[in-house]
Amino acid sequence: MMMKRFGPVQAALFLAALSALPLGAFPASAQTAAEESDDVERGIAEWQAGDYRAAVMTWLPAAARGNAHALFNLGLAHRQGRGVPQDMGKAEDFFRRAAAKGHAPARTYVGIFLAKRGETAEAIDLWQQSAREGDPYARYMLGVRYFNGKDLKKDVPRAYGYMLVASNAGLTQAGKALRRMDELVSPEERQAG
Repeated sequence: MMMKRFGPVQAALFLAALSALPLGAFPASAQTAAEESDDVERGIAEWQAGDYRAAVMTWLPAAARGNAHALFNLGLAHRQGRGVPQDMGKAEDFFRRAAAKGHAPARTYVGIFLAKRGETAEAIDLWQQSAREGDPYARYMLGVRYFNGKDLKKDVPRAYGYMLVASNAGLTQAGKALRRMDELVSPEERQAG
């Protein structure tokens, strides 16, 4: 499927319009789920190649149809300011839309936004849901909170366990945190974790 590429002004206007519409505002298309998934994957390849703008343009139609992965990716683009101007409000909106469709990593990012506003109980609830679904970043966030005793009762073995699982999933910052924890945590606490 050939897609017309928008200019920067057109893309910004389309993104603004998309973020203002409620979920389900676009009619269903004849595109199959497999084709939509291919579009999301193509956008990921463009992103990894450093063509952020092309990736954003590739994800827009799928996001407009409510594809959770495309919505999440647009949230990341807005959060990082890659392919679009950095806009934390739009980032949170895209993450919320993806989270509403059951996207665990998006739910984790919504929790981060909530925590930054001091809404930590809600953030922790979201991270716990995402951690149960296997999201390594949610496990990392909980590991940090349990280790520091911030907003959760300090529980070093649990913190170590969360961090270990997140590190084993390939999360770089969890690996760094785990190495630091290894210096501070007793062998008994590591074993219990």
